[in-house]
Amino acid sequence: MALLFCFKDAGIEDNTLIIFTSDNGCSPQAKFDVLLAKGHNPSYVFRGYKADIFEGGHRIAYIAKWPNVIPKGTKYNKTLLVQLILWQQLPTLPV
Repeated sequence: MALLFCFKDAGIEDNTLIIFTSDNGCSPQAKFDVLLAKGHNPSYVFRGYKADIFEGGHRIAYIAKWPNVIPKGTKYNKTLLVQLILWQQLPTLPV
């Protein structure tokens, strides 16, 4: 949260698109029994892990914040391709 306060303190929060994303998939070397025992399933309902062809190896968290443009609680259910081609898709987002 401290990072978000920096945007607010600088007076640029309302005019800045902030994107949080992550690396793709969980390592197949993870101790899944330990993670599951703690209530965490890194691939959620998707099959697969990092470095394989299944969705669990490719889906990543993606959170965007843009006050006055993206309403709070908005869910976008279409596939977004991130990283290298993100900037090409920005004009197509429903904002």
